[in-house]
Formats: sequence, C-alpha cells, structure tokens
Amino acid sequence: MQTEKHNTEPTNNLTDVGSQLYKRNMPRIQDVSHALHQQWEADEKDLAAILDEQKKLRAAHIRFMNLEEEAKQKTERLRRLAVILSKKNDSFDYIKTLDYVYTEGSFDEIPLWETITEVLRQTGELRVVDLNTIIDGLLGDTSRQAIDSALATHSKEFQLKRRARETFVSLRK
Repeated sequence: MQTEKHNTEPTNNLTDVGSQLYKRNMPRIQDVSHALHQQWEADEKDLAAILDEQKKLRAAHIRFMNLEEEAKQKTERLRRLAVILSKKNDSFDYIKTLDYVYTEGSFDEIPLWETITEVLRQTGELRVVDLNTIIDGLLGDTSRQAIDSALATHSKEFQLKRRARETFVSLRK
C-alpha cells in the first residue's frame, strides 16, 4: 500500500502544479470585460463614421441609380428607333452607330406595338387610320388588323377614344 501512496503522491503534486499554472495563464474576468468594453467603444465609433459617410454618399447613389434607369430607357429606345429607321432604307446605318451601347434584344425585328409606341411618343394622339399610314411608310405594308390586334393586346400601353366614327389612339399617361 505504501507503493500506491508513493505513486499517487507525485501525480497529485504534478496535477496541483499544472492546475496552478493553468490558473495563472487564464485571463481575469475583469480583463475580458474591459476588452469587450473597449471593443464596443471602437465599433460604436467606427459605425458612427460609416453611417456619416453613407449619409454623405446617399444623394450621389440615388442620383446614380436614377441616371442608370434613364440610361436603360434611352438605350432601349435607341435600339427600337434604330430598327425602325433602318427599315426605311436610309443611307445612314443606325444600327452600326449603336455598337458602343450594350443593348438587350435583337436589331432584326421589334414587335409592332413597340413601333406604335415610338410613333405615338413623337406624334401624341393619332387617328388609327393615320397611324396605319405612318407605320406603312416606316415598315412597309402593315395590315390594319395587325395594328388593331397590337392595340388590343397591349391595352395597358395605349388609350383608345372614339369620336363620331373615328378611333383615336394615344399613349396612356
């Protein structure tokens, strides 16, 4: 039994020394609390600076987003106009001039309703008969039924008014 006591005594001593060393290396709760408080103050100061900078940049960002939206609208309109004008066999190559602008969609054809939209954007309110004449001049032979179908299909875009025996079309506001 003495050997057992002898064997366990050094083990206990080593365990006590290891335990004391571990306690000495462990940070105190006060130190951790103080470090957390300092981190809070630094992050709070940084966040205030970030929010101030965001506030200064917000107006420029909103302006940028508005310009981006306008650029998309103009680019799409240019694509439609290039297709319409190139059908007229002008000597100027409208499509080639748009090489510097990234556009989605084809330069071969555009839907008839988009052509009607562009014509009405330039003319305002028109009789459907006059619209048919203008589109015939721009695109070639276009049937009245095709125009009526485009107007009916895209009724959210166009406003039809009847006056006496005439039908007038305009863009919805």
